[in-house]
Amino acid sequence: MSLKQLGLAAFSATLAIAANPIQLPAVAAMTTAAAQASIAQLAQANTQSDRLFEQAANLMDAGKPAEALAVFDQILKADPNYVKAWLGRGFALYDLNRFKESATAFQRATQLQPNLVIAWMGLGNALDDAGQPEAALTAYDRGLQLEPKNVAIWFNKGITLQGMKRYTDALAAYDQAIAYAPNFERAWFNRGVVLAQLKRYREAIAAMEQTLKINPNNPKAQEALEILRKQVG
Repeated sequence: MSLKQLGLAAFSATLAIAANPIQLPAVAAMTTAAAQASIAQLAQANTQSDRLFEQAANLMDAGKPAEALAVFDQILKADPNYVKAWLGRGFALYDLNRFKESATAFQRATQLQPNLVIAWMGLGNALDDAGQPEAALTAYDRGLQLEPKNVAIWFNKGITLQGMKRYTDALAAYDQAIAYAPNFERAWFNRGVVLAQLKRYREAIAAMEQTLKINPNNPKAQEALEILRKQVG
C-alpha cells in the first residue's frame, strides 16, 4: 500500500474485527412458523455471504485484488449492507490504485458501522492518495477519536502531514506513533527525515541512529545517516 501502513499482518486478520450482524425483521405480527422460516432464510443468506467473503479474503491474502473485488461485488449484489464486503472492496480497490472508488467503499463502510476504526483509516489512506489530504486528516482524526492509541493511524497521519509540508505537525504524529510503539522502525526513519526537513540535523542523526539500532540493515537509514553527518561536518 505505497507508504501507508495498516499495522496488521493479513487481510483476513484485518477484516476479522468487522462485525456483520443479521438484521431480523419485525416478527410480532407473524405466526411462529412464519417467523422461524424468515429467520432461517436470513441465516442461510448470511452464511452464503460469509462463505463468499472467506473466498475473497483468501484471494486478497494471495495478492489477487482484482479477483477478490469480483467476489466482494457478488456479495454486495445480494447483500448491500454486508459491512465486511464494503471494507474488503475498499482494500481491493486501493491495491488496484483506484483510490477514489476505494474511498467511496470505505465511506460506505463507515456509514454502516461508524465505530469501525479500520474503515476510517482505510478512508484516510484512500483520500490522501486520491489527492484529498485535508479530507484524509478528517478521516484519520475520526479514527483516533475512537482509538487514540492506534499506531498505524498516527503513522499514516504523519505521512499525510509530511506530504503537505506541515513538518512540525508530522513530527508530532510520528512522535505519537513511537510513544505507543517504541520500536516502530518506519516511524523513526520518517521522524529523521522530517527533522532534516526542519534543519534539525543533530536530532535527525539521532533518529536515524535509532532506526539502525532497530534494524542495522536498513540501507535508506544508512545512506541518510551518512548524508546528515556530512551536513553537520
